[in-house]
Amino acid sequence: WATWCGPCVMGMPHLSDLQEKHEGDVTIIGVSNEPLQKVVGFLFQESRSDKKIHNDRSLYTVAADPDQSVWNDYLRAARQRGIPTAFIVGKDQIIEWIGHPGRMDDVLAAVVDDTWDREQYAADFKAQQERERAQMRVATAMREAMRSQNWDDALAIIDEQLAEDPDDTSSLSM
Repeated sequence: WATWCGPCVMGMPHLSDLQEKHEGDVTIIGVSNEPLQKVVGFLFQESRSDKKIHNDRSLYTVAADPDQSVWNDYLRAARQRGIPTAFIVGKDQIIEWIGHPGRMDDVLAAVVDDTWDREQYAADFKAQQERERAQMRVATAMREAMRSQNWDDALAIIDEQLAEDPDDTSSLSM
């Protein structure tokens, strides 16, 4: 999370609710890569949305990561580019899930209850990452073809994508 990230700040009450719901089984830690002084200063400011002090809205552990070691070990290692991003680390200290904190409720409950299928999630996550990398390659090639007004290459890219998956036009929505 970061002090400047609107979705991160808006999600603080949700994470507080999850911490409360799973008290004793889960420790939620919000890590910002900003300097400690900035994080502490932010925590004692009033929220625009509900007029509470941020420290009263974040009833979970909040930490600063000014050397970006957590950023590197988690976000960069998992090839995550945006925040907020949540990592659920299981009882055996292995990452169980990576995603948006607003979508972690059911996953967290399954991890706590030992009903989570880590292997299936890992396979699905890896496949999704491969799809996203392929879409990035296509988008880059398409931008280059359009920038250089090479319409034959642009059409070839579109034809290739449609041949691969005629139903998936999301990457061609431009």
